[in-house]
Amino acid sequence: MKSELISKLSFDVQNLLTEELKCYRRLIELSEQQQYFIRYEDIDALMNVLHQKEDLISKISQLESVIQHIFRRFPKLIEWDSQNGMSESVKRLIDEITAILERLTTLEKDSENRLVAKYNEMKKELGNLRWSKAIIKTYTPQRTYRPRFIDKNT
Repeated sequence: MKSELISKLSFDVQNLLTEELKCYRRLIELSEQQQYFIRYEDIDALMNVLHQKEDLISKISQLESVIQHIFRRFPKLIEWDSQNGMSESVKRLIDEITAILERLTTLEKDSENRLVAKYNEMKKELGNLRWSKAIIKTYTPQRTYRPRFIDKNT
């Protein structure tokens, strides 16, 4: 009875990890799309991708919390897995997730660098615009008279 429960839990953990791996693969695809949209300044598409990523990250967080809950609740599961050969498939899934996380970190860092560069470029352009307005104001004639209106007593 107890080993059947542990066997079922081990199978459930493998399924949860497989689902998590699918989510991370989709997250990689979305991060690559994100880079494309940043490069070509397609803000609407970028916002759509960011919302999709947010939903995926939420799903991954839920999956991870379920897996953590199983391992906290049944600490013997790890020992049983290693005795029955299940740990190899779990280890393979974890290794794949780790590799994807490393790739994801690189993509996100690159996106961050692109966004910071775009921010600095816009900041510089706005500074130039302010400077241009100051020059124009200096060289254009200023009103030196007070406007008078018919309904106002002078």
